[in-house]
Amino acid sequence: MSEENNNNENMSHRSSVFVPFESLTQRVINSIVSVATTFRKPNFDYSERTILIFLLEINKKLKEIEKKIQENSTEIDQQLIQYAQNVRKWLVDINKQSLNWIELEKKYSRIANQNCDEMARYYGSNSAEPYFELNVKTVSC
Repeated sequence: MSEENNNNENMSHRSSVFVPFESLTQRVINSIVSVATTFRKPNFDYSERTILIFLLEINKKLKEIEKKIQENSTEIDQQLIQYAQNVRKWLVDINKQSLNWIELEKKYSRIANQNCDEMARYYGSNSAEPYFELNVKTVSC
């Protein structure tokens, strides 16, 4: 599979993530950034993957807002503009440097491309279907 196709597939996993943008605080952002940018041995529950998805989606939302600001869109108010600027300022690493979004995307792609064999072995399963993707079948009466 080519890297471009792989990235598109990875992006589709992220498309359903809801980011409660207006509820983000500096403390929450700092925590997310800390987890996403600190080197850890990959764990089999893929929690780091979830944090990276969330962080990358925050950046995506900021880019959308920043694009509307540049276009002088009327659907964006001053309060949201100020809030987006604050969130952008909070998105820094431990050295107070802007996050390297390209590296974070690469890190996410590496994690997203890993299989879940370790988890399957742990639970004695033959299959390692992504446990983190919830499928619910409903029955109507």
